[in-house]
Amino acid sequence: MPTGRSGQTLPCRQPRVERVGLRRRWLLASTAIGIAGCLVLSLPVSATNECGVISSNQVICTSAGNNYTGGITYNPTDDLTMVVQDGVTITPTSGNEGIDVTFSSSNLFNLDLRLYDSDAATDITTSGFNAEGIFIGRAHDTTLVNQADIASSDDGIEIHAEGAVTINNSGTITSRYSGIYVVGSKSTSISNSGAIETTGAGRGIFVRSPVGDVTVDLSEIGTIDTSGSDGDGIYITKLLSVQTWGDVDISVAGIIATKGYEADGISLHGIDGHAIIMQPGTGFIKTYGD
Repeated sequence: MPTGRSGQTLPCRQPRVERVGLRRRWLLASTAIGIAGCLVLSLPVSATNECGVISSNQVICTSAGNNYTGGITYNPTDDLTMVVQDGVTITPTSGNEGIDVTFSSSNLFNLDLRLYDSDAATDITTSGFNAEGIFIGRAHDTTLVNQADIASSDDGIEIHAEGAVTINNSGTITSRYSGIYVVGSKSTSISNSGAIETTGAGRGIFVRSPVGDVTVDLSEIGTIDTSGSDGDGIYITKLLSVQTWGDVDISVAGIIATKGYEADGISLHGIDGHAIIMQPGTGFIKTYGD
């Protein structure tokens, strides 16, 4: 089994790209799942509590620690509220996540992570392999409010959780792979009023959910722009070899633009409940690739 930077054993990361079989182009496509192996990684970097020791289930990261060249890493043993204040800059060395919160025990504890920002400067910059802007592992319920601007060589935000996941993004996320990637949650709600841009083989918003409902809301000022092959704007599917149930509701009042080969605006696979896609008058979906 793979391990996180803290040496904790994590569930196998689900492959991001799978695309075979017949397709319905344009807005909605049906895809088949490819099977990929699990790469075993050992990155034994211990949590160093860069923002200080957790006190009363809370920790606050301030600009006093800039530029957080080792990233910000915590392995909580209880519920955690983490606040990253305006003015914080995180530029870890190659191969390290910007923020890594990996719980010591799986599916037990909740996370409330809030990143504040008031300017256009990039707040989190990562480079190298497996260097997500924000990585959350072994969580139960997860709330993420992100105003930060993220430039990532991997996923912009990656969350592994078994409870409810709620994400409100108003920041700019530029990533090589998926802008927002959520796997294994019982229910997922994502609201994006920011800008998501992927430059490689990644989706704008990618959700793997075995059970529970998925809601995605792209506001009037929200954008998703992908340029790689298979770079769907929004992609929702089940976990490999797991029967899924739940409904999918998607509202696109903003802009989705895809430019790569076989890159759909919205692609759903293996949905057992209803799937409703709403596109108000301000919504715009355009695919430029073959």
